[in-house]
Amino acid sequence: MPTHPTIRVVEPSNHHREKWPITVSVPFPRSTVTSIGQVHLLGPHGSEIPAQRRIMAMWPDGSVKWMLLDFAVELEPRECRDISIEVGDHDDGKEPEEGIRIEWAGEELHVDTGVLRCRLAATQGGLLSEVVAHGITFSESPGTVRIAQPDGRMLDLSNGPATLTIEEPGIQRAVIAMRGKHFDLEGNAALDYVLRMVVYANQAIVRWYYTIVNREPAEAIPVSKIQMIQPLSLDTATCRAFVGTDRTCYSMPEGWVSMATDGLETRAHDGNRQSGNLNTLRAEVQMEPFIVLGDATKTITVLPRWCHFLFPKAVHYYGRALRYDIWPDTAGVWNFRRGMAKTHELLLAFSHPAKDYESAMPAVAPVLRPVIATVNPHYIEETNAVPFFFAARGEAYPQLETHFARGFRGLARAYGMLHYGDANGVGYSAQGRGRHLKGKDAVEEVIWVNNEYDMPYMAMLQFLRTGDRKVWLQTAEPHVWHMMDVDTIHSDPAHPINEGGQSIHLANHIGPPGYGVDPSHEWVEGLITYHLLTGLEHPREHALALGEHLLRWTEAHRADLNSDWMASRVTGWALIALTALFEFTRDERYRACALAHGKGLHERVSGTTGHLTESVSYGFPYRAGFMTNIAVIGLKRLWDISGDNLWKDLALKLIEDQWEHLSLPTGLLVYKELPENRYPSGSATELESMAYAWQWTKNPVYLKRGIQLLRLFGPWSRDSASQGTFFTELPDGGLSQEIRLFPRDSHSFSTFRYELPFLRVLHDTRILKQFEPPEIDLSQIM
Repeated sequence: MPTHPTIRVVEPSNHHREKWPITVSVPFPRSTVTSIGQVHLLGPHGSEIPAQRRIMAMWPDGSVKWMLLDFAVELEPRECRDISIEVGDHDDGKEPEEGIRIEWAGEELHVDTGVLRCRLAATQGGLLSEVVAHGITFSESPGTVRIAQPDGRMLDLSNGPATLTIEEPGIQRAVIAMRGKHFDLEGNAALDYVLRMVVYANQAIVRWYYTIVNREPAEAIPVSKIQMIQPLSLDTATCRAFVGTDRTCYSMPEGWVSMATDGLETRAHDGNRQSGNLNTLRAEVQMEPFIVLGDATKTITVLPRWCHFLFPKAVHYYGRALRYDIWPDTAGVWNFRRGMAKTHELLLAFSHPAKDYESAMPAVAPVLRPVIATVNPHYIEETNAVPFFFAARGEAYPQLETHFARGFRGLARAYGMLHYGDANGVGYSAQGRGRHLKGKDAVEEVIWVNNEYDMPYMAMLQFLRTGDRKVWLQTAEPHVWHMMDVDTIHSDPAHPINEGGQSIHLANHIGPPGYGVDPSHEWVEGLITYHLLTGLEHPREHALALGEHLLRWTEAHRADLNSDWMASRVTGWALIALTALFEFTRDERYRACALAHGKGLHERVSGTTGHLTESVSYGFPYRAGFMTNIAVIGLKRLWDISGDNLWKDLALKLIEDQWEHLSLPTGLLVYKELPENRYPSGSATELESMAYAWQWTKNPVYLKRGIQLLRLFGPWSRDSASQGTFFTELPDGGLSQEIRLFPRDSHSFSTFRYELPFLRVLHDTRILKQFEPPEIDLSQIM
C-alpha cells in the first residue's frame, strides 16, 4: 500500500509560534502532479492550509518532480504536527489571500510583509531603510557594508551603483537581491558582492545573505576589517541588551554593548561588566551567540549565523547603529585570495518591548530555534525522485542507523571563517602534499579535502532519509555554503576554463600548492539538492556555473577523452555531474557532453588493450578499482538518461575486468594494480557498482561479491576514523601488512553515498537484516 505523503513540523522551543513561515520541498512520483494547483495541504481538522507553490524540477513527461511549498503554521511549545498532502484532480489549490507586497518606486523597492515595512534603494547600499514594524519605527537611515584595507582605503556598498532585483517573488516568502561592487570615495570599484534579503508574510523578520567575491586581478586583496552596519533608533537613556543565554541585563550606560568570539571564547561587555565564556552555546549549533537589544518601546533580536564557528567575529551596538564585524580589525590583516568568496548570514527580528530576559524570550526563542520541516522518508523512497534512495529504518537496523547518525552528527568542526564546512585531510597532509617554498623557507601546510566526495549531497541524503534536523543544521548547510564559496573558483584570469570549477583537495582550498581543476573532484548533486530543498537561487547559480565549466573543459579536452591519461574517475565524475545537470535543467548540451565522455571511455576500453587502464601518477598502465567504479556509476547515469544498452554493457565489462584482475581472496579489491603495493581498497565504490549490476542482471554473483565486501568493510565493522591496511609484497611472494589510521573527519565518511544503493538492494531482497545481531531471547527469565 503506498505511503501517504506528510510534512512533519516540530516546535523545538518551549514557546508558541504564530503564523510561522515554513519552507519545504516535496517530491512526487512521475505522472502524479501535472499542474501546480493540484497539491493541497490539509491541517489537523481537514481544512486546507493556504500555500505558495513553486515547481522546482520536472519529470521527462512534464509532470512535477519537486515542488517547493511556503506556508504558515501555529505551533504550541514542543508540538509535533503532521500536515497531509493531497493531490486533487483540478487546479484549485488554495493560495494565501494576503501577505507580502513589493512595489517599485523609482529605483527603490518598498516592502510590506503585513507587520514590517521598509525601503531598499540600489543607490544607498541596499540595506534596510525606514524600518517600521508593529507600528513602531526601528530605523530611519539606510545601512551598508564597509571594507577597510591596511592602506586606509575604505570600500562601501553605498558609494556606487548596483542592480536591485526581485529574485524570488511571492506572497508568503520573497527574496530580493542586489548585485554590484564596493566603491571607494573616488569612485574606484573593487570586490563583487551579492546581498540577498529574505522576508516572510506576517513576520517582522529579515534574513540577510551577504556574499563577497574576489574577482580582482591581484592574487589577493588585503582586508583589515569588514563591517555590516544597520542604523537603529534606540533611546540611549533606556536601551539595554541581553547576550546569548547570559541573563545579565547590560544597561549600556553610554549606549553600547559588544559581543566577540575568537572560536575559543565568546564574551560580551558594556563597559561596566564582562560576561563569562558564553561558548556553552556550542552544544547545539542552532543556539548560537545572539544579542537582544531594546528600549522602552521596542526589541530587536540579532542573530549572526554560525558566529562562533566562522570566527573571528564581533557584534556591537554603539552610536545608534548595529555593527556586525564580519572580519574584526582586531584579527589582523586577511589576505582575501582571488577566486574565493564568502557568505555570511544575519537575521534581524523586530518585536514589541520587553522589560527583562524572560519577557523577551517568547518573541526571541522562535527566531533562534529554526523549525526544520521534513517529508516522510518512506514516501520519498516510493516516489523514486531520489535514485536508489533508502529511507532510514531504525527499528529494523538499529546498529546501521546508529552508526550513520553518530557519523553525521559529529562532522562540523569550528575551524574558522574559511575552513568551517570542510575537513582537514590528515592523510593527505602526511603525504606531504602541502609542502612548498614560501620565499626561501620550506613550509608544510594543512591539506583540506574540499568536501570530497560531495559531502553536502551525502548530508542531505541523510537528512531526507531520517528527518534529523541536526544533520541539516550541523552538516548539510555548513558544507554546502563552504563548497559554494571557498571551494569554487569564482575567477581565474590566467585560466578562464577553470572558472566555476571546484579545486582538488589542497592547502588554501583554491590555490597552490597542488592546484588542480578537472572533473575528477567536482560535484554538483549537493548544489542541486540544496536548491531543490530551499528554493534559494545561490546554489542553482553555482550548479549551472559548474555545468558551464564542465562544458568548456570538455571542449578543450575533446581530443583527449579517449586517452590513457584521462583517468576513469575523471570520466565518471563528469558523467555523474553532467547527467544530474541534464535531469535538473533538460538542457541538451549536458546530455551531448555526457555522451562525448561516454564515447571516449568506450574507445579506450575498445582499444588495443581491450580493457581500461590508467597511466596517471606512475608512468605505466595500471588498473585502479575505485576509479573504475566511479566510471561504472557514471555509465549507469548515462544509461538512465539515454536508454542505450551500450553503456550498461560497458559498465558490466568494467566490473568483470576489475574483479578478474584486482580481487583478493578476502573479497576486497586492490586499490591500484601496482606490483610493490597490494593495498586493498578502503572505499566502498564497488558496492554501488554491485547494486547496479544486480539491478541489470539479477545475477546472484553480484550480491555475493557485495556481501563479501560489506562483511569486511561495512558500517558495522568500522568507526568514524578511516583505517588503511597496506600490503607490501615480500621477496618470497608473501604479503606484509601495515595498518595506518587516517582520521579525516568528513572524508572518512565518504563511503556513505556508495553504500546506500547496495544497502537498499539487500533490504529489498530481505538480506540486510542478517547483518544485524539477533535479538536477545529473554523469555526464559521474564
